[in-house]
Amino acid sequence: MIKQIIIALFASIISIFFIAQYDHWVQGKIGHAFKEIFEQSFDCSISFVVKEVNFFSPRLVLEQVIVTPRNGQEWQWHCSRYVMAFSWGHLFKQGSVDLAVIIDDLAMMSAIANNSLAIAPHLEKIIQTASLPIPLFLKSLLLKRATLQVKDKSGITSIIQWHSSSVKIDSVFKSIVHLINGKIIVNHKTIAEDFTGNLKIDINEAKDAKIVIHVDSSFELTHLGEHTTCYLTGVWDHNNGRFALRSAHDLCAIDPVIITKREKNTYLRLTARLPLSYIWHLGINSTTNDDVGGSSFLSLQAIVGNQSRINGQLIFEDVLYKQQLLCNNSKISFTKRDEIWHGEVKFRSTTAELDGTWHWCGEEKTGELTLKNLNTISIPYSKWWQLLPNDFFGEIKIDKEGEINGLYKATVTNQLRNTTNKIAGAVRINNGTIGLEGTINEQRYEVEGEFFPKVRLKKCSYFTRKGIPLVSLASKPMTQQTIEGSIEFSFIRSLIQQFTGYDLQGQGVAQLHGTFDESNKLCTDFHFADTTIRLPQTYNFINGLDGSISYDMGNHKLLLNNIYCSLYAGTIHSAKAVVLFDLKGNCQFAYVPLLFDHCLLNLKKDLFASISGNMVLNYLNSEQSLIKGNFIIDRAQLKENLFSDNFQKQLINYTSGMFGQSGVDMAYDVSIETKSPIRVDTDFLKADAKVALKIQKEIGNSEISGSIDLLSGSLAFPYKPLYITKGGIYFLSNQLYDPHIELVAKNKIKKYNIGLQVTGSLQSHHILFDSSPPLTEEQIIGLLLLGSEQDSMPALSIVQNVQQIIFGTNQSFLVQEYFKPFFGPFSSISLIPRFSDQSGRGGLRGALEIEINEQMQVLIQKNFSLTEDTKFELEYFFSDDITLRAIRDERRDIGGEVELRWKF
Repeated sequence: MIKQIIIALFASIISIFFIAQYDHWVQGKIGHAFKEIFEQSFDCSISFVVKEVNFFSPRLVLEQVIVTPRNGQEWQWHCSRYVMAFSWGHLFKQGSVDLAVIIDDLAMMSAIANNSLAIAPHLEKIIQTASLPIPLFLKSLLLKRATLQVKDKSGITSIIQWHSSSVKIDSVFKSIVHLINGKIIVNHKTIAEDFTGNLKIDINEAKDAKIVIHVDSSFELTHLGEHTTCYLTGVWDHNNGRFALRSAHDLCAIDPVIITKREKNTYLRLTARLPLSYIWHLGINSTTNDDVGGSSFLSLQAIVGNQSRINGQLIFEDVLYKQQLLCNNSKISFTKRDEIWHGEVKFRSTTAELDGTWHWCGEEKTGELTLKNLNTISIPYSKWWQLLPNDFFGEIKIDKEGEINGLYKATVTNQLRNTTNKIAGAVRINNGTIGLEGTINEQRYEVEGEFFPKVRLKKCSYFTRKGIPLVSLASKPMTQQTIEGSIEFSFIRSLIQQFTGYDLQGQGVAQLHGTFDESNKLCTDFHFADTTIRLPQTYNFINGLDGSISYDMGNHKLLLNNIYCSLYAGTIHSAKAVVLFDLKGNCQFAYVPLLFDHCLLNLKKDLFASISGNMVLNYLNSEQSLIKGNFIIDRAQLKENLFSDNFQKQLINYTSGMFGQSGVDMAYDVSIETKSPIRVDTDFLKADAKVALKIQKEIGNSEISGSIDLLSGSLAFPYKPLYITKGGIYFLSNQLYDPHIELVAKNKIKKYNIGLQVTGSLQSHHILFDSSPPLTEEQIIGLLLLGSEQDSMPALSIVQNVQQIIFGTNQSFLVQEYFKPFFGPFSSISLIPRFSDQSGRGGLRGALEIEINEQMQVLIQKNFSLTEDTKFELEYFFSDDITLRAIRDERRDIGGEVELRWKF
């Protein structure tokens, strides 16, 4: 009976417990008790719904579990299902609870506090089970579809998803974690994703919770480029860890990463190698732009704890931007103590060496940077302007509000002219705006503008020492997209003189009206008012200049549209010109067409010409550039000897200089022709010339081909001129300064047909005189100079100088030197000295020849050594073939002659 009662009682108790585990009141009580114990033990708040209670196989199933800290919102976790179970047998046998936990859809969120996870202390208490009234330990932990999201105040978000299985063996809690996904986001940019791999974690409670972690995982660095897969391996053993991160093909590597904990400090040492293309892609959040190239190397040692300190250096090598080398080697060293950073900066490139120091206070967010040059640096756009060593100093400071203020001073030296410019000023940058002010050789300037989000100029002014404005540009009050103002020509003149050496004299004011469009393009219309600009090497000058200029800042493209230049005599027009620059401001391509209309051109005081035509400049940095043009000489006058060797060299050098003054070795192909003959007007040569020349030049080789033909003209000998029947200068491509010469001149003087012929080249020529009836060369010269064919004339010295007269440079001087002594005060009367006598009578004789008209002349001769009478001779020309001569000799005998000429 008692046995039956005990069985019935036991069955009743079991029935009660069986029924009670499904009772909501019982479940609520158990849930309330669990809540109190959990919140008290782990210092947090928890909410849940009790889904199941099992007394026979002890298990508690909770759903919709949410755990948050009691103070603050630095972390929380929740799950869809939380299962706890233990064994009655282990409890009765060992006197402790062996807790097994299964969590489904775990989602943990945590901030970073004190350089570690804010949720970490909470998790450590759960694993160690804290202190409970009944001995309890975590025997196993199974996490299904777990997620951890970590957010940092600096904008870094890390998300990891995994499955894990943990079990306690003896005193070691072993875990295997299978990473299934994950990503790292910095300021809304995903920099790493697709985390996969395994982690093995062993926590030895017998050795002060010694933790050993083995990591073998991979992920994708999204901005690395073509090969984005990276591998992370390493081991953390209690207080020491060594890890390595390497990408496929070793594009980047952070190896080794060594972490050591000693007492209250953590020691970190790492070495990293990263391609600059990755840093560039990361900065612009795009992998399609490959403008930046090069490598970076980081070496770092850090102590985190009570004595925080960071030391290291960052090195950049072969830095490229759009295939342009910016620097060969740069190094930034850094040291951090508490919140103070400082270090040195060393910049090395093929053109510049800069050294400096920097300082940064992390707590106050302030810093400064100083730089100076160690070598000679050439200034862009002008190879002659240079910064000599230690001639540049710059300082930049950042205040608490993030405003950047800088100071600079420099001495710029022109090596060609041995002149210097002293520049000093200040710069201010704040919230995308920039302001500059300073002096250039004690002349003040001011500039204000924006560079972010768009580049815009607000104000630009430049003043003389007396405060007179040379440049005044400003945007309209109601808009930032329109710039208006003026530039004095004296300022433009100083720039041209500084950078090119030309002193372009003149005066005037350039009125500007510019606009910025949405794509950072600057378009400017300009007009020169009250302008007089003298052109070099000519008496012509510019009295008007109008046009439009647009500059595309993104593509570094300059367009010149409808440029119209009016001259005192003539106009120059360019419909559209294009110039492209590289990142350093060097010209890479230029196409400039020019149209000339009746422009005055002169060569000193010797040549004045009105020319029309066209010219095209094609410049390409990687290939030979070319100037090609066609010019027509509308009309011209030459006051110099066309056959002069010096004049031709001067003309060739002048032409070459016009196309070669840019400092660039360019080829040119220019043709020159005359519309109306050139009038050559010298004391000896008067002629009309036709020009047809082609001037060509390649690197190291100049050629001129074509001809200068004399259409008509004369050689002005004193007695009678010789009229040019044929004449020309013929240029050969292989004889630049030695063209072929051809000249034929004729005239009838008295009864003689006189001819002059010049053949050969300019430097090797032959001069031939001929006459009909025949005369000697001396007689011909005497006839040309004095109108007398007497062979006793002292014409030898004159013959020797005829060559110099024809080919000389200063014909006016030569005519005065050699011809004028033979002219009397009357052109029809000539004095003829004679030092020999055909009759053998000897003595000094003289003759006076008087030309009455073209058909009659009188010759009077006298022997000054003998007391003889004077000889008279009257000559009359009936025709070219019949001459009558009446003679009274020294003995006063009168006679006559009749001369008849026949041609067979």
